[in-house]
Amino acid sequence: MRGVILTYSAENDTGFISAEDGQRYAFTGDAWMEGRSPAARLKVDFDIEGEEARQIYLVPISENAAVDTPSSQSIAALVCAILAIVGGFLCQCCCFLAIPAVIFGHLGLNAAKMQNSDMGKGLSLAGLIIGYLILAVTVILIIVVLIAMAIGAKMDPNFKF
Repeated sequence: MRGVILTYSAENDTGFISAEDGQRYAFTGDAWMEGRSPAARLKVDFDIEGEEARQIYLVPISENAAVDTPSSQSIAALVCAILAIVGGFLCQCCCFLAIPAVIFGHLGLNAAKMQNSDMGKGLSLAGLIIGYLILAVTVILIIVVLIAMAIGAKMDPNFKF
């Protein structure tokens, strides 16, 4: 059966595997058949004896690489944030891309949390921080412009919006 290592404690030499059948199986270090130490998020192939995993082998690296890729939401968050910065300098339309950056940032963080992975967290956080900063600056600029218009209207009675 195949699964993913959820946790492994080197101190206790024990861990848990989430299998494709939806069950979690405990294992000990003596069931690990590879040269390197077990680690969380590795894909493995194993046999089941009762409630425990036995004869645990690491799935080839090409298949394990897919476990540690950031989510598309995390990538989209950072891309939208960068485009929002560029758009702010070029055509002052930064707030329109900052909103998707914030939305995708939250979705990316949620995906990383659901996968119990740190991959994509940095991209999501960068998208969130940049998106929120751009939105804050946009709101502040709108308030400043409105105040300036109000002051201009008070100083010049012929001033029109």
